[in-house]
Amino acid sequence: MPSPRVLTCTAIFLGVTLATSNLRLVSAQPQAAVVPPTSSTLAQAMALYQSGKFASAAEKYRSVLANDAKSSDAYAGLVETLLKLKDIEGARATIDKAIHNADSPKVRVALGEVEYREGSLGSAEREWIDVVNSDHPQARAYLGIARLSTAFSLHKRARTMIERAYNTDPADADARKAWMSTLPRSQRLKFLEAYLAQNNADPDSPQTVSRLPESAPASA
Repeated sequence: MPSPRVLTCTAIFLGVTLATSNLRLVSAQPQAAVVPPTSSTLAQAMALYQSGKFASAAEKYRSVLANDAKSSDAYAGLVETLLKLKDIEGARATIDKAIHNADSPKVRVALGEVEYREGSLGSAEREWIDVVNSDHPQARAYLGIARLSTAFSLHKRARTMIERAYNTDPADADARKAWMSTLPRSQRLKFLEAYLAQNNADPDSPQTVSRLPESAPASA
């Protein structure tokens, strides 16, 4: 997580870019994710990630890339998995290869996630906004913008981005987890039980994720 000093240094820049990009983001409507055919190994890697088994997921993603060096899904999945394992250097090395070998909207979102973890918040924001304003919006791009919005106490905007992430890809574990954090307690319990029933071992489970203020409006 970027240090308070990094956040302070980039606050003015982000305030400007968040404001100037607001019109396009507010008008952009989430689209359901188009799920392409996947290999069995890639499907296994995705399932392992969704269940929180990150070390095993990383091995599967690497296996896919050993046979297909142009798999943007595998590159993006490996980057996301390495970040869960707090291997930022490994994620940076992987995303650099991905940009060279298999550039795509999904890879660009992963690039933004790496830059965010490295403290380059302005660069991360630009990657995410470019993707959500493209013809191929990604749930995780909305999630990235939500994280930035929360960092600057823009809770109304953050909630809108989380809802768009969930509507774009409700099957994404991170989008679903973030969306659950916006629900009233009475509704959250029902979805939390279903989430935990899937044997999710994510250390950032919904039990420990900080929530947006429950009084925050649900839309911008």
